[in-house]
Amino acid sequence: MNWLSLPRLVVALTAVVLAEAAPAHAAKPAPSAAQAVRILVRPFYTPRYALATCSTASPRVDPRSVCPVTNRLQRRLRAPRHMGDGIPLCRCQNPPRTVRLERVTSSNGRMAHVTIWWDFGPGSYRSTFVVIQQPGGGWLVDDEYCAGRPYTSVYNGIAGATPCYHR
Repeated sequence: MNWLSLPRLVVALTAVVLAEAAPAHAAKPAPSAAQAVRILVRPFYTPRYALATCSTASPRVDPRSVCPVTNRLQRRLRAPRHMGDGIPLCRCQNPPRTVRLERVTSSNGRMAHVTIWWDFGPGSYRSTFVVIQQPGGGWLVDDEYCAGRPYTSVYNGIAGATPCYHR
């Protein structure tokens, strides 16, 4: 290797590292944990929000969307090999009839668990969203799993293909 090209290599590697560490999107934290989840699930039951700046009601989340989610969750939602054929956050092929926020519990004031009821008729179920309070204020969703079964996290297995049928 030519010593004159070493500074260029260092600059190129630094650019790659900085690009990976930069936020994947411009997340806009919600004022409360419940509101963060409502923003995410609203496109499922209110058609006018289907094309909103935060539309999660499709199998592949648009990388330009501005949702109240952590960079980690945004990357996961955009990874087709991890999402299967379903719509990741509802774990469904078709939209639910209705969606209802059931409860918000806080484990330490900085993390909340928001339970949602997905009404599909006979195949209805609950799922839980993990929402993290940000240091500068506001809340971002970081995970989703079948209620009572944290091992079904979107980070474990293929989330879009794993329904949460109520037990």
